[in-house]
Amino acid sequence: MYKAIVFDLDGTLIDSDDLVLNIYERLTKQFPPDIKLSTIDQETLLSRSYIEILKQLYTKPDEKYLNEIYHIHEALLCDHLKLYPNIVKTLEALKERGIRLYLFTSELRRIAITELVGLSIYHFFEDVIAFEDVERPKPDAEGLLKLMVSKRYNKHEMLFIGNSQIDGQAGKNAGIRTVYFNHHKDETKTIFFDDVMTDPLQLLDYVIAYEPAYRFNYQKDGSFKVLQFTDLHLMDNDNDIKTKKLLDKLIKRVSPDLICFTGDQTMSDKAPMLYQKLAAWIEVHSIPWTFVFGNHDTDFNVTYDHILEGLNSPHLIFKPGPKAFGVGNFFIELRANRKTKGILFFLDTHVSDYYMIDDKPTWGYGSLKVNQLKWYDQVLSQYHYPYEKVPDSLIFMHIPPYEFSLVDQNQKDSFTGTFEEKPCTPPVENKLLAYLHKQNSTKGIFVGHDHYNDFSFYHDNILFAYGRVSGYYEYGRKGYEKGARVISLFEDGRMTTEIIKIGKGFIPKDKG
Repeated sequence: MYKAIVFDLDGTLIDSDDLVLNIYERLTKQFPPDIKLSTIDQETLLSRSYIEILKQLYTKPDEKYLNEIYHIHEALLCDHLKLYPNIVKTLEALKERGIRLYLFTSELRRIAITELVGLSIYHFFEDVIAFEDVERPKPDAEGLLKLMVSKRYNKHEMLFIGNSQIDGQAGKNAGIRTVYFNHHKDETKTIFFDDVMTDPLQLLDYVIAYEPAYRFNYQKDGSFKVLQFTDLHLMDNDNDIKTKKLLDKLIKRVSPDLICFTGDQTMSDKAPMLYQKLAAWIEVHSIPWTFVFGNHDTDFNVTYDHILEGLNSPHLIFKPGPKAFGVGNFFIELRANRKTKGILFFLDTHVSDYYMIDDKPTWGYGSLKVNQLKWYDQVLSQYHYPYEKVPDSLIFMHIPPYEFSLVDQNQKDSFTGTFEEKPCTPPVENKLLAYLHKQNSTKGIFVGHDHYNDFSFYHDNILFAYGRVSGYYEYGRKGYEKGARVISLFEDGRMTTEIIKIGKGFIPKDKG
């Protein structure tokens, strides 16, 4: 999670373009420069310090030029300076979350402080690094590195917000993530930043996305047990009662630390009411629970917002996550001895998509988007500490990724469990494996979707596993026994998982 956010000043927090350009116009009219002002491009005029620009305009430095800048700035300040929309709301919200705010600017300290005080935002910042505070200004990373060292942050705990090319370069030179506040819809500078925002309030959602939805401690024996139910397909009919009995029986049998539903909890125009009913069933057990959406939860024009706004469940752990990723992308920390040792990811596989196959858009089931995979990677990067292994992680989602389609049903030794239907996966692979191997953290991926499969297999040392269908809606053969999957992740990195059925107890385990 981000502990510190560093802001640039001009063009990022304050709209000072008109002020700066007016200062140079008046200065060069009062003191004709050695080169024409028009020979310096506007981006340079607005992003570089006054000292740097003066060195370009005048071959012989003279203190009178700088004094004149101070004089003009004071005269024009009130009429030519303003905050961009939603800046104060954003700063207030970040401070309320306990995030420390800093400023790294090419502006002269005297001018920077005057502007911060005049616009009533100086009190938000714990420190200001101005032009005079560094030997090497932006795009050098000296100012950011000074803050990082003096305040004892690692590069994954700090975020830099700017608006110019040199801001983006300074952040990259420091090895920290950068965000472009694109107030003026100028797309030419997006390539210099990691992320782009057109409204400062987007920053709050961005920061929240990198905070855990909850923190658990491992049990005394070093274990954390998840009970995975999948595909309940509640439809407000008699099958719902049988599903409730199954949930009650298996929850009591397993006594998990967390209950997870991996999609298609409902398939009904009454989905909001049925989610509330499900919440009431689970609350009886006083056990934390969570879920991801499936491709049928929003059938019959039901909206995610309608489902979520009616959920009021004290033990529910859920975050909508960044809107660009879908609905329900978040993570949970597992801790031991005050250190994060495990992470549980919950990802939205969406409903469906079109994929380019033979140069034609082809319909297929939904899959993880590249921006979700980047977010997964960035979350794990936050836990890279010197001499420490990145935490082990598990992923829970609904639609199985393409890799499930590679398993041959006839090669019985290549998988464990029941394989009765062709996996309904996206038609093409994405970059999932590349991101998984980049961090070497994830030990298992657990899905639902296909009711007549509960098999698991290893691919590149990662366990890919179906849950066991838990609901009584049947689109294939009748009488397929319902159940769930139990997953235990241990503090020492071990993982075990097993299928349990409503009437037959445990069946053979997969161990990792």
